[in-house]
Amino acid sequence: MAKIIFATCLKWPLCSTSDSYVAQALIQLGHQVDAVPWNGDFQWFAAADLVVLRSNWDYHAEIAQFRAWLAQLETAQIPLQNAATLVRWNLHKGYLIELQANGIKLPTSVLLQPSQR
Repeated sequence: MAKIIFATCLKWPLCSTSDSYVAQALIQLGHQVDAVPWNGDFQWFAAADLVVLRSNWDYHAEIAQFRAWLAQLETAQIPLQNAATLVRWNLHKGYLIELQANGIKLPTSVLLQPSQR
């Protein structure tokens, strides 16, 4: 039995409706599943066998704190789905420009500087 945490956020701490279906399927397979805010008590994560990013939708408002939380997971060697390196790469949406430059077809993207918003 694995202890799986669906990372949510303080603003929306519970499993979303769609995530509850996945959680129930995992519970039926014998796993323990909890929804825990990434920006809440880290002790919950310290005991996890796997952390899955789900409704952690407020990370962009606290980006430095979110990066620190990712580093804390890595230091504690807590498995994260997807890897923290990939999550960090996705934090700055410039990765879309990088993907386009490598031939991935995406809607046209333009990266604006903060002063251009």
